[in-house]
Formats: sequence, structure tokens, C-alpha cells
Amino acid sequence: MSIAIITGVTSGIGQAASYLLPDLGYKTIYLVGRNQRKLESLKIDLNQKHKDLDLIIKVADLSDFKQVQTLAQELFVETKESGIDLFLNNAGLGQDRRSENTQGFELHLATNYLSQVILSEKLFPNLNKDSFTIFTSSYAYMGAKVDFDNMNLEQNFSMIKAYANSKAYQMMYAKLLRTRLETQNPKNLHFEAIHPGFVRTGFGKSDTSLLIKIFLWLSRPLTLSPEQSASHNLLSPIYPQNQEDLGKADIWSNGKPVVTKKSFMELENLKKLWKYTEKSLEKYL
Repeated sequence: MSIAIITGVTSGIGQAASYLLPDLGYKTIYLVGRNQRKLESLKIDLNQKHKDLDLIIKVADLSDFKQVQTLAQELFVETKESGIDLFLNNAGLGQDRRSENTQGFELHLATNYLSQVILSEKLFPNLNKDSFTIFTSSYAYMGAKVDFDNMNLEQNFSMIKAYANSKAYQMMYAKLLRTRLETQNPKNLHFEAIHPGFVRTGFGKSDTSLLIKIFLWLSRPLTLSPEQSASHNLLSPIYPQNQEDLGKADIWSNGKPVVTKKSFMELENLKKLWKYTEKSLEKYL
């Protein structure tokens, strides 16, 4: 019985993926989100469509490291015997005002990257043989301006930079995890970052400028539905026809592996990111 965990599951491609996973053989699914009511509604609907599903709701605000730590501990205990076959690190945010989480970290950095590290590191021992950990990154990484002296963006904040940087960090972390296992990977674990495409979701409907909202509205005819994105992009690394390409991509786009020439993906910078990450999360890892 295959076990999956999905964060950011109450809308967009996370929700769409939850409807696809049962037909791909995942019979136990942990549904992680902030909104209890939406999670319960999703669980009811999924159980109506798939009577044999075991669905477990987990409520947590992934911007708050204490809540993430509690969630990670619960998931670790509950999956210790069964293990984990698929972990979709899908939750994320984008907003044009600078704010910090309870622990004092810029919110894009905290939610889109650091919280995912806490979860991934804690659950690492429970990953089953041939399992997949997938990070919903973005081609927005092309606009990243990684500065290890300004990770929290106290200076020169912009939504574009904050969002792009956080997506770059996800790619870097996926590569770090693969690098960690280069010499020995007995479980054949897979860590991949994906670009979901330009998707029609709730992104940009609040906490963004009028200009961005106008751009999103004008671009709507060119966007993918959440169902299209989940099927063709989010889940692309797990499909049998793509197994030969695993570990070769910095990011998957349109169902294909892509290698970027961005300098922040070089090993020296990966090490700098990990040094910053370990120091920032020493209380939570």
C-alpha cells in the first residue's frame, strides 16, 4: 500500500494531485493544509470517489517553524512502520509586502524553503526504497538574486526577488539531497524539483499589487488548469517513462528534465546555502 504526503492540498495543483494519486496506486494519503474546514471537505469528496482510501488530515501553518516541527514529529511517528513512498512539498506563497514569520524570517524564505527543509530532514529516515520527494519550485528561479549576506531581504525587498530566491533555494536543496547520496544510496531515493507551468490558481489574488493582478488576468488564456499542471508537471518524475532521467535535472519543466547554468547551482554555493540553513534551523532539525 503506497503512502503519500501532500502539503498545500486545499487548492490548486496540490488539490488536483490528491484526486490523481489514488489511480496511481496511493491508498494512504496525508492531506496537509492550514484550513481545517477545507481539509475535511476534501477528505469527504475523495472518500466518496474512492471508498478504499485512508485519508489523514494534518492542520498546520507552514510559515511557523514550531507548527512545522510538531507536524514533522507527528508524521515521523505515524509513518515509521509504513514508510513514505511520495512526499510532495507543494505548499507555498507569494505576496508583495515584506513580512516575517513568528521566528523572524522573511515569509517567502520561511514558507517556501525553510519549512520544507524541516519536514524533509525529519522524514528522511522514513523514506521507502525508490521513494520520491518532489518540490514545487518554479521557473521564477530565473529572476533569483541569491545573496548569502541578505537572505532575509532586510534590504532591497521585492516580491519578485523574494519569490524567485525561495524557488531557487528549493532547487538547490533538491540538488543538495542528491549530492548527499552520490556515493551511497541503498534505498534509491529520488529528490526532484519541478516547474508547475503557468497555472490558474489562487496565486496573486490577494496581497499583490494591482499591476500583478492585471498581468495575471490578461495571461489567463495562456495558463494551465491545476489538473493539467498536476498530471503533466508535478507528478512527472514518478512516471515509469521518466525513470531514466531521474537525478539529471535541476528542475523538471513540461515533463522534461532541465539543467540550468545559474551560478547558484554550483557546489560551493550549495554548501553556503546548507551552512546558512543549518544555522537558521538548529533549534528545529
